[in-house]
Amino acid sequence: MQVTRGNTRTALLGKNPTMEQIQKFSAELQVTPDTPQAFIALTSDDPSVAPYHGVNYYLALQKNKVPATLHVYPTGGHGWGFQDHFKYKQQWTQELEKWLRDGVVFPENPEPMLRIGKSYLGTKYVANTLDQDGEESLVIRTDAVDCLTFVEYTLAQALGSSFADNLQKIRYRDGIINGYPSRLHYTSEWIENGIRHGFLTDITAKNSAHTQRISLSYMSTHPKQYKKLADSPENVRQMAEYEKAISGKVVHWLPKSELPEAGLPWIMNGDIIAITTKMPGLDIAHVGIAEYKEGKLHLLHASSTLGKVVVSDEPLNHMLNNNKSWTGIRVVRMSHSKNN
Repeated sequence: MQVTRGNTRTALLGKNPTMEQIQKFSAELQVTPDTPQAFIALTSDDPSVAPYHGVNYYLALQKNKVPATLHVYPTGGHGWGFQDHFKYKQQWTQELEKWLRDGVVFPENPEPMLRIGKSYLGTKYVANTLDQDGEESLVIRTDAVDCLTFVEYTLAQALGSSFADNLQKIRYRDGIINGYPSRLHYTSEWIENGIRHGFLTDITAKNSAHTQRISLSYMSTHPKQYKKLADSPENVRQMAEYEKAISGKVVHWLPKSELPEAGLPWIMNGDIIAITTKMPGLDIAHVGIAEYKEGKLHLLHASSTLGKVVVSDEPLNHMLNNNKSWTGIRVVRMSHSKNN
């Protein structure tokens, strides 16, 4: 309302409003990331409400990354709405219909991840539960988890429908079990598979300009550390091929120096946090689920140190800073856009 019709401001605020009142009732100054999405339509020749009101509001929405669309028609005056004499009635109503159908963004809701994840609190930490004797098969051990299987079980439950079917799609490349190498051992490929099949969204890619190039080789160059690689040159060969296929790809990440104790507005309760590492040949060192406690971002995770699923006592940024090999995070979120 710093730029407005005089009679409108007087009617609302009186003849001598304070600067605080003016700013409070200036719509473009009240926009936040939580402001509702908007379809804005106006005419250039409106004699009552100047076009820059709508333009300024649109720019404020854009600045706060709120989805919005702006349509300016050359003539029509003021108060045209659905009036039949408005020259562009058919055009603007079709644009509105199109926006309502295709333009409105429905935010993902990661809260089920946190609710379900917390049901695992106290579950014991056990490594290598998936490495069973015999042929590769879908293993379900919700009574004993490591950091990744904890997140997998939580995600499989949160996606609904068939738990076992969801788990297979999450854990195996394109949901197909074909030997040990078909399991998604590297978290970067695990994330890529989830994005490709529509049940994960890369939140870091939307919010961080920092990128890094993936370089994977650890499993194929350290086969003795893995039960199913130690005595299988064929499995080692296949793993090396998968490592080569994903190496060189560029992904977005957030350096730990840029993660404050309070977290960030775009990291939500229930988001999946993947902690990046500088260890040669590896991509991700640890995974967990975001939880805010008393205004600070913590990690719900299966802790090998504590031997169970816990919510970290210290904020996530403290965890990162206390580990010299951890470099930052990637953030992904459960999505229901495609569940196939």
